[in-house]
Order: sequence, then C-alpha cells, then structure tokens
Amino acid sequence: MGKSALAVLAFLGAGHTQRGATAHAAVVARGLAWLVAQQDARTGHFGETSAYGHGIATYALAEAYALTGDEALRAPLERAVAEVLRHQDGRRGDARRFGGWSYYYADGHRYDDWPRASITAWQVMALRSAQLGGVAVPEAALADARAFLLAALDTQRGAFRYSHDPTRLAGEYAVLPGSTPAALFALHLLGEDLADERFAAPLRFVLERAPRGYVAPDERAFVAEAAGNLYFWYYGSLALLQRGGASWRRWNAALQETLLGAQRDDGSWRPLSPYARYADDAPRDAIYTTAMNVLSLEVYYRYFTPLLEAATRGEAPR
Repeated sequence: MGKSALAVLAFLGAGHTQRGATAHAAVVARGLAWLVAQQDARTGHFGETSAYGHGIATYALAEAYALTGDEALRAPLERAVAEVLRHQDGRRGDARRFGGWSYYYADGHRYDDWPRASITAWQVMALRSAQLGGVAVPEAALADARAFLLAALDTQRGAFRYSHDPTRLAGEYAVLPGSTPAALFALHLLGEDLADERFAAPLRFVLERAPRGYVAPDERAFVAEAAGNLYFWYYGSLALLQRGGASWRRWNAALQETLLGAQRDDGSWRPLSPYARYADDAPRDAIYTTAMNVLSLEVYYRYFTPLLEAATRGEAPR
C-alpha cells in the first residue's frame, strides 16, 4: 500500500495528474483508483496496512485532490483524514505521548503505547495537504502534533527521539536517524522556523549524515550514519531545502552525486536498505526504492505539489 502511494506521489511531483493530458496521467488515475478500492468504507482505513501505509496513502489522495479538485476523491479523502484523527493520542498531561501517533492498524489496535516522531510526520503531511485542498482539519489536532514533536527533541543527543520508550532509549539505538529530518520538516509545516537556534543541532545531525554513496549498509552504519537510508535522504532533502543556504547546497551536491550515478538503465534504483525489505521491495520491481529516490530528487528542482509549495512559501496552518 505504502509503496504504491509513494509511486503516485512521485508521478504527481513530476506534474502528472489523473485529470491531465500527460504521458503518465492514466497511470496516476489507475494508481488512485486502486488506492480508493482498498479503502474500508466504514473506517476509512486503506487495506490491511499500518499507520505508515495509511498516512502515505492519505497524503497521496490529498495531493491529488488539492491539485485537481477531483470530487471523486473528496469523500475517500475525508474518510481517510477522519481515520488519521481517530488515532491521534489524546492523553493530555503526558508530553511523551500526547498529540503523536503510534503504529495503528485497520482493526483499530495499536502496536504499543509509544507514539513515534516518524509516524507522526507522515500524518502531519497528510493532514496539512488535505487542509490545503479544502478538507476540514481541526487546528487543535495540528497544534497537538506540534507539541508532541517539540517534546521529542532530545537536546543531549542533538536529534529527535524515535519515541520515548524507555527500553529503546536505554538501548544501543536510542535514536533512529529518519526521525530527525522527518520531525524538522513536519514542524516547518506546522509553523516552526527552522532557523531557530533550537533546531541548529538537529540540522547538523542531518547534514553530518549526508549521502556518501549508493552502497548497501550494515545495520550499524544504517542506524548510526544513515548509510543507504533512502527514507532519511528524502526527509533530509525536505528539511534542508527549507533551511536553505550552504547546508542545503552541500546536501544537494551529495544527494545528486549519490543518486544520479546509481540509477540503472531502466530508470530504477537497486533496493539496498532494510526498509526496502520491510516494504517487500523485490529487485524485479524496486517500486519503493525508485519512488523514494525520485521524490528526493524532485524536492530540489520542483515545487509543484500543494504541500511543497506551501512549505516553500512558509505558510502556517490556517
């Protein structure tokens, strides 16, 4: 589910919509129709996927709707947004949980009691894009998400926590790299200024882990250095583009050097990260891998989709 939605987003980012007359308009139309067909009419959840897949699919529908005003998408998008909002943690008084999202599933259960910064970032992107398209999103939900993400900033580590789970924080991998750029970009969407001194250390954390070659990493390098971490590269591109300046230029040069030379003759990229395995990204199709890399490359040359346009203009939530 998630990788199909990512593929739709990659096409949308290149200017192909289901209502357009471009070469790939029909592909986008089929992709969106397939996503809608997977949605449970009662709950609004997309298929049997987790919070990641549902959030990304909601984001894809939201961008397509905001771009085209296609009324066939509005009701499915509203159901999907309601499902996202249903699973936001509402336990006031506990900043470790309140306002964030944990893994949630089609049957309504949660994986555990600890909301995660990375999951929350996708939900924020979906909600903000839906809002930009004219779908009602409670301002309180966005404000609560902002509070959760700010509380995830670990000043001692200079990064954003994946979660506040004490077991994880006591372990070897207390911080997963993708959470930091994801939280930074989501906070920017929620009205935070990334030039604020609070975010200097997390931005350095991201830049210090700029792409250094398209090489399959071992587990330690993947977590400690974000080596081969396409998810981290995507959110790093989004966050550093908003920060701009020398940091963005350095990141962009590293990204281009890493990705452009690794693209295969058929236009795809070889799956190489552990996340590709989780996405069932078989070498024969490489959909997750190729979509993530295309999305990263689209960030720096195009501000086409509504969410990226709003982020570039610095529009805060209404």
